Amino acid sequence: MRKNKVFWGLSALCLSMPITASSADKLLLEANSKLALSYSPYRLAEVETTDSKSVFSQIMAGTPGQTIAVADKLVLKDVLDSFHQMCGYKPSQVTGINVVSHDYPEFYEVWEFDDNDSHMDNGKSALSLVLKALPNNGGTDIDIYGDCHPKPLSFTNLK
Repeated sequence: MRKNKVFWGLSALCLSMPITASSADKLLLEANSKLALSYSPYRLAEVETTDSKSVFSQIMAGTPGQTIAVADKLVLKDVLDSFHQMCGYKPSQVTGINVVSHDYPEFYEVWEFDDNDSHMDNGKSALSLVLKALPNNGGTDIDIYGDCHPKPLSFTNLK
């Protein structure tokens, strides 16, 4: 399990100084690029804007889709078992799957779960699943990134 510390550094930077719209766009692109490289289940996005402020918050990475794991029942079982071992999530708690990239040999998805221990306003938590096909039919590596019960991140930039 990897901690997504990029969020906290970014929020401290953004809270410490007002930024222009073009600077905010550049900062978001840079932050989201770092989040993607660390397989974070979240990205930062502007969720509200007015004449006096912009509000940024985390959203699930990717777009709604189907997991590649359905292609192999054993891999799907191993994936579900991995989520259960890491965070205690059951298959019935899966509420959505977003595809970030399905580029052979690596498949990057974000799985969302109903989570009674979630700190998020919607009562859900998300984890990244990265499946890597090994050469010569050597199997599939399963890696999960993120925190079981992440804390929400939101910040406001005053204009």
